[in-house]
Amino acid sequence: GDADMAPYELDDYSMEGWNNLKSYFKRIAWMNPMQQRYWPMSMTVNYLKKVIPMYTLTPDGIEKAVQKMNQKHKYFKRG
Repeated sequence: GDADMAPYELDDYSMEGWNNLKSYFKRIAWMNPMQQRYWPMSMTVNYLKKVIPMYTLTPDGIEKAVQKMNQKHKYFKRG
């Protein structure tokens, strides 16, 4: 979804849900179909992209999200 919702939809309960989702999935991305030039005008988009990495739902945005999620992270140990 575009993450552009009414501000009252981002209450403590829903934010706990988004944070739990991010904690459960170590690699996560939000694919936003809204054109990126409109993101600054949405309070909810700006707040949610601080919680979950957000990318445009375009071929370029999908590629960037996949590249980011495929990067090796410090918390992965070789063994």
